[in-house]
This record gives sequence, structure tokens and C-alpha cells, in this order.
Amino acid sequence: MTDMIQMFLNATTELENLKQQVENDKHTIKELETFKQQAENDRNTIQLLQNRVFFLETELTKLNASKPPTNQEFSTYLMSMNQLIQNMAANEENDKNLTHHFNAAVKQLDELKAEMLHTRLNQSTEMEHYKQQSESEKSKQQSN
Repeated sequence: MTDMIQMFLNATTELENLKQQVENDKHTIKELETFKQQAENDRNTIQLLQNRVFFLETELTKLNASKPPTNQEFSTYLMSMNQLIQNMAANEENDKNLTHHFNAAVKQLDELKAEMLHTRLNQSTEMEHYKQQSESEKSKQQSN
């Protein structure tokens, strides 16, 4: 009987640990969702900046139709475009990393859920076994 109580205490502790892991994973998933939203906001900001650059280029072209840009203007334009491209590439890489981490966290959460379900099933089976064993011992004691 003491073994059975100890087994249930151990199983309860294990379930509490699994529950805490699930809570930690939920927190991690929320953080990843926040990062994913930030990446989406960054993409939108980049798109707005690109649209603004296009608009300004069009306006500049209208104003300076007869005058080619100076070397300094063209250099500044190229550096700005290069910076935009680098930002887009960095955001794309961040998106890939966030997606990878998010998928890994979801997979780990699913595995923990399956492990908890398996543990509960095992506990139920063991509980039934000990219950039958206890009933068998009681009936033996009563017949003696």
C-alpha cells in the first residue's frame, strides 16, 4: 500500500512538472507570436518606405526631368536602396528563424501533451491494477 501511495505521489509530481513545462511552452509561444507580429509590422513598414521612396523618386524625376542627378545624389540613393534591401533580407531571415522556433515550440507542446496523456493512461491502468490487487487481498483476508 505504501508503494502504491509513493507511486501516486511520484506520478503526481511528474504531472505537475509536465504541467509547468506546458505553461512555460505557452509563454514561449506567446513570445514567438509577439516576435512574429513585430516581423510583420517591420515588413509593413518596409513596404511603406519602399512606396514612399518610389513616390519621392517620381516627384524628383518630375522636378529634375532635364537635370541628371549628381554623383552625391546618386550615391545617396544607392546607399538608401542598399539599406532597404539589407533590412528586407534581415527581416526575411528573422521571419524564418521565428517560424522555425514557433514550429519547434508547437511540436514540443504537442509532444508534452502526448506524454501527459500517456502518463495519465498508465496511471489509470496501474490504479486499476492496484485496485484489483487490493480487492483480491481483502477477499483473501476475509476468507481467512
